[in-house]
Amino acid sequence: MIEKGKNSSNYCKFCGWEFQHDIVQKINENTEPVYCEFCGIELNITSISRREEHNKEKYERVSNSKDNIEKKKRSIVRSISKLTKSRKHSVDVIFEDDDFPKIFKENLIIVISRLIYISIREWEQDNNVSVRRVSLTKSILYTLANKIKYIIDKRPKRKFLQNFCKLTIEEFEDWLRLLQKKLQSNQDYRRHFLTYLLWLTKIVFRLVSDMWEMKNLPKLYATILKDLKNYFFNDGIINENHINNRSHSFSTRVNALTTMDLLNALRNEIEDFIPTTMIIDGRKVQMFHNGQLSWNKLSLILCKYGHRLARIIRNVRNNPEYKIALDELNKWEDNIRTLFGIKADSSINLIETYRSSNEDLPVSSEFKVLNFHPNLRMDYFEEIDTKEKAYWLGFLWADVYIGNRSDISLELSKKDELLIDRFINALGLDPSFKDEFQYQRKTGIKSYIRIRFKCPKMKSDLLNLGYKPPKLKQTQFPFLDSRELDLAFLLGFFDGEGKEGTTNLHLGSKKILDQIKEKFDIPHDVYPDKEGYWYLSLGGKLFNEMMDNYNYSLGRKRRTFRVSLRETFEESITKKELQEMIWSVPMKEICQKYGVYRRIVVNLCDKWNIERPPSHYWHKKKK
Repeated sequence: MIEKGKNSSNYCKFCGWEFQHDIVQKINENTEPVYCEFCGIELNITSISRREEHNKEKYERVSNSKDNIEKKKRSIVRSISKLTKSRKHSVDVIFEDDDFPKIFKENLIIVISRLIYISIREWEQDNNVSVRRVSLTKSILYTLANKIKYIIDKRPKRKFLQNFCKLTIEEFEDWLRLLQKKLQSNQDYRRHFLTYLLWLTKIVFRLVSDMWEMKNLPKLYATILKDLKNYFFNDGIINENHINNRSHSFSTRVNALTTMDLLNALRNEIEDFIPTTMIIDGRKVQMFHNGQLSWNKLSLILCKYGHRLARIIRNVRNNPEYKIALDELNKWEDNIRTLFGIKADSSINLIETYRSSNEDLPVSSEFKVLNFHPNLRMDYFEEIDTKEKAYWLGFLWADVYIGNRSDISLELSKKDELLIDRFINALGLDPSFKDEFQYQRKTGIKSYIRIRFKCPKMKSDLLNLGYKPPKLKQTQFPFLDSRELDLAFLLGFFDGEGKEGTTNLHLGSKKILDQIKEKFDIPHDVYPDKEGYWYLSLGGKLFNEMMDNYNYSLGRKRRTFRVSLRETFEESITKKELQEMIWSVPMKEICQKYGVYRRIVVNLCDKWNIERPPSHYWHKKKK
């Protein structure tokens, strides 16, 4: 219990507002809910505290009309409390979250308040009004809160992370990353945080519009107001380094900073402070060549390996709109911060300018392929649910090359260019990246067509389906959901590895041929050639079924084969029927009925392990 004393007073721990002693009595009696008249938080014994009487000079008013100011203050308090009471729980969730230290949460309020202040000034400029002349409506409140909602996912500019209390910028950024991860993974916590932003937005709006010149505000409000004045103003003069036209933490510039602009600016910036030699990954590196920082050395600093920037520059030459992904930019920031500490501030600001002036940056390096192939269907092979997908999957199984860095390359003979055009169209690739090249073969120079791209998502899906790069020898036949899809896959595989004019597959992997033989119950054996490759004949019946199943395959390999008598006979009779017939009628009659040779009947009996009558069985039976 808080005792009422002559030389003591009670105040709200939440905002610091002082109130009368009779409030304590109401709390103790539990007659009705009691709220702080300033911040609107419901009061209980734990949310109030006692402090000794302070020097009255500290609370001296600037205006002589003390009563008028108090009336105005109470009016403002009521308007804030009306909204805040309903948000008390969400604000408490953020304030009382034990996952984050108190000092971080206090500095977070300061940073968000700075961002809100910028949003208010921009809103004034957009609407040609002054916040001192308008009432705060729900529409205005949500508009302002929405402007600073991006702190949930992005980091503010470094210039807003200054003058912290008992916390360094690096420590603040570390805690902010953890907060953002929690906001992204916990939707309930995210909703509470959005409500917390509304609560803080309303407070800052009132501070700017009605309370800018007030004295003796509660501690929370006084701290925010003091920081805003110190941060944005020096002796009453606006600080142009922090506030200017359209200059909030994630502003959008009219002219976006291009990728080459960023690289050139970073090289010039880092050249100014790096030493001539550095220890990178345990080895001594000379940083300058002919007095200039090379792209290779800058790549070591930013990317931790030497050829990344050269590839980016080559990509920019091919596509001036090429953008660096956000996750890669974050790694650059971490790397230069680790190497150079506070010297890297200006370089990190350049990266932030690039990030904020390019709204269409890929989120992850996984999506950088969209810089070159904006219509690529990256999830094309995630689920094989059509014959077309199954056909292209089989075709890739035969002819694709997948590199360690997710490079996917498909090349065909120049005469099959139409087929590679169909592949490009199916996946949504940019046809301008198709190129022609030549190989010197034993029979002479041959021309080929190739399409190359890099897509980690597609590589992952192909590996999940059973592909084992770069050799086909360990690759598995994928498990598909129906015979139609299996046949379409086999057709694509045949167009890549099949011998034209025959039903033969010819490749270096006996393992996958054995899997195909077992999958389709093919009677023919897998046999080697003289060069270390293997053959498997699909047979006319299976080949014809494969062709009938899907019509859009490689034209020069499409044909219909005559089905052998053996395949026809095997299809027209069951094992049980043959077993009964072989002991019921002579072999000659079976051959005449089905139009086959005696050898075909004998081979099928052997295949099905059917015992045949001994010699002279029917001659003895007639006697």
